[in-house]
Amino acid sequence: MLSPAEVDELVSAMKHPLDGTLVRVLAYGGLRIGEAFALQHQDFDASSHTVRVHRSVRDIGRSGGVGQFISCAGGKSVHE
Repeated sequence: MLSPAEVDELVSAMKHPLDGTLVRVLAYGGLRIGEAFALQHQDFDASSHTVRVHRSVRDIGRSGGVGQFISCAGGKSVHE
């Protein structure tokens, strides 16, 4: 478990801003990497500051491509 200061340090070391966003989603949202990679635009609700997690990626290819999506039983919501 990283402290908020350690998360900020890690984010500042990222070369691409979206990598820092991913680190924050993983650190503060408690998502697994497959859940984070499966997120889509419609999963974010800015008005309620909520992310709906209802699927995961089973396999992430070596080329960086996303593999098969699987459904998460019941799903979960992450609130700010």
